[in-house]
Amino acid sequence: MNNNQGHIYKEEDIKWDELAAINIYKDELEKSSNLDKLLKGEKTDVLNLHLMLLGVDVDLDATLQITQQGETPIVEIVGISPDYVPSN
Repeated sequence: MNNNQGHIYKEEDIKWDELAAINIYKDELEKSSNLDKLLKGEKTDVLNLHLMLLGVDVDLDATLQITQQGETPIVEIVGISPDYVPSN
């Protein structure tokens, strides 16, 4: 990583164990260059997520973004409509 240059959030502030429980992994975000965006407070690229929520498999395209709830940074999952067309 680039020594937290421009990062608003720290990796250790994110509850990676909770995200891993629903199939979102730090190493996959890092490989896709989305971890840096996330820690800068930006939205990630559109990701195809395969989540496990309450025992139910959910497939969706979404972006991730960190939001603050009090002192705690929370990773927010924002689903993308099937008719979404990205702008260039």
